[in-house]
Amino acid sequence: MRTIRHLLLILLLGGIAATASAQTDSISKLLTDQIRNAEDTDNITERALMLALAESQAISESDTTADIREAINRQRTDLQLSTTSSSPHAISILEKPGIADLLSIALDRGSITKVANGTGLTLSTTPYAFVTGFGATDTAQRWVKAGWQRNLSLSATFSSTDVATGDFSSFSSGEVKYIIAGNRSPRDPELLNSVRTDLGAAFLVADSDLIRDCRGLLDSQPLLDAQDEMNVWLRSHADATEEEIRIHLFEVVADLSVDQGLLQTCVDTILKGEKTINASLAQVSKATKKYLDDKRSQFSVAALFVRDELVSNYYSAKLLYAHDFAPVSVNLNGEASWNQNSKSPAGAELRETRFYSVELGLNSNTFANGRLDGSLSAKALRDEEEGSKDLVISEAKLNVHLTDRWRLPVTLSYANRETETVKYGWQVNVGLNALLDEMLRQLK
Repeated sequence: MRTIRHLLLILLLGGIAATASAQTDSISKLLTDQIRNAEDTDNITERALMLALAESQAISESDTTADIREAINRQRTDLQLSTTSSSPHAISILEKPGIADLLSIALDRGSITKVANGTGLTLSTTPYAFVTGFGATDTAQRWVKAGWQRNLSLSATFSSTDVATGDFSSFSSGEVKYIIAGNRSPRDPELLNSVRTDLGAAFLVADSDLIRDCRGLLDSQPLLDAQDEMNVWLRSHADATEEEIRIHLFEVVADLSVDQGLLQTCVDTILKGEKTINASLAQVSKATKKYLDDKRSQFSVAALFVRDELVSNYYSAKLLYAHDFAPVSVNLNGEASWNQNSKSPAGAELRETRFYSVELGLNSNTFANGRLDGSLSAKALRDEEEGSKDLVISEAKLNVHLTDRWRLPVTLSYANRETETVKYGWQVNVGLNALLDEMLRQLK
């Protein structure tokens, strides 16, 4: 049924030039979503035909899947968007095991360490982002097949003494992280299908309204023939791109002639149904909870390089584990570091091993309608360069979700003593970070 919707929308877009451009944009975006689905399933839906009819003769879209993914990401507290906890610009002592699917960016002005100089800019991405052209060919099916490409994260932090005029050209640290178990990506078809199941009632109402208002077009033999032709073409062009599918779809509906009044009513019903579905996205939290119940544990490994002009550049290896006990999750990380040099800039002899550390954190789920989440953390560190003395840093953190993409982390930390690289006492650290996955995909 959803195939015919595409054809009808194409016809309507071509025949109703007087329709507002905003509505036309909405149809076009919805048609794009349907074409992406056809690209994955080799099947064109009725909804796609309606939308194609509308756009080829003039009407609008809403990328429901993208909205679902953003609604899921809004609830996630396992993502590491800021620089790693061992970086000079770290604003938090706790590192999370989760990664961005495509790209994240962060501005961090941490003051936990003495090594930091100014503001740090952190960029994180994955091989999967490069393979899909940063989302240009991103689909749930491609995500499943990507394997290691979607589980490997690459991040780099650059520093500037002036965030307004600096060029962030000074490399501060870099990290490679791999998720061994528990990748909670909203691109996982298992999660998306679960969400759609919970939204089934809304979809059912939308489909019932579609049958009622579009029956005259759905039973049209020319339209059924057009659907069959598209499906045959899709099966024989399995590698067709989104643009190639769009072009052929418009060619198929170009000569179709339908009642414009009926087509307008049908497309209005489709768009109304999409709005109903989008308004039901609050139910995503229920589906996400069920999904997380089956994926309570996360385990990642990471390797890090840090520039340190005070003592020595160094390398770190980390193990990161998290378990969801709903409504809170617990993080437990272990880290070991090694100096790159045998002597400090001042000529002091350095041990090969720099420090060992353990990080423990207690994280809340999102609250205040998904706009806040918080954590309490502690880091115990045995500094081999300080006579094997122990250092403990405690922290309280609040993440303010400014929008579905942008977050403002604010932390208050306390170190029980001072070392060559860590400041003693209370420190306030702030940052700004964003998960840009869906924004990149919308640029395609």
